[in-house]
Amino acid sequence: MEKIGEIIGNDKVKKFFSSVSKPENRVKLILAIGLAAIIVIFLSDYFTGNTKQTSSESKSYSISYEDYSAQLEARLTEMISSVDGAGETKVMVTLECGTEYVYASQQKTTSAMSENSDANGKKSRDEKSTGEENIILIDGDKGEEPIILKEMTPTIAGVVVVCSGADNAQVKQRIVDIVTTALGTSSNRVCVTLMG
Repeated sequence: MEKIGEIIGNDKVKKFFSSVSKPENRVKLILAIGLAAIIVIFLSDYFTGNTKQTSSESKSYSISYEDYSAQLEARLTEMISSVDGAGETKVMVTLECGTEYVYASQQKTTSAMSENSDANGKKSRDEKSTGEENIILIDGDKGEEPIILKEMTPTIAGVVVVCSGADNAQVKQRIVDIVTTALGTSSNRVCVTLMG
């Protein structure tokens, strides 16, 4: 250790390394380094914890059934009215159900085995299993909240498009193609009709 101080050439560094070469000072140095490492770990957990909390808050955003269908209708109206020959356009989207959620859960299975003997000495074993599934809850802004693993958007039940250019077969087909592609639904769920 003293050789390092001599190589560096600074008097303070030489003193430090000569004092560290003593066994009682080495213990103090090791304790000081360990304490500094623990402080760094706690600080990193603190800052990382704040970041995780912010990201989970941003994921908790959810859209209502009505808002979701209104957004789809507005976007489809904008796309369809830009089709050459479509003219004035109105769109209505119906959904099969609301948004579905898949929650984090833990499963607990308990099994019990019993052995029975009849009068002839024959042994039989009975095994019974019971399962229980509990949704995992965390502390949130509004109390305990479930952890959402997946949010599934509602399935499209049908789309009605009313436009002034629907009497043209080519325009009508382009509108059906746009709706089925944009929504990932089949053409039998799309109705395009002439505006009266």
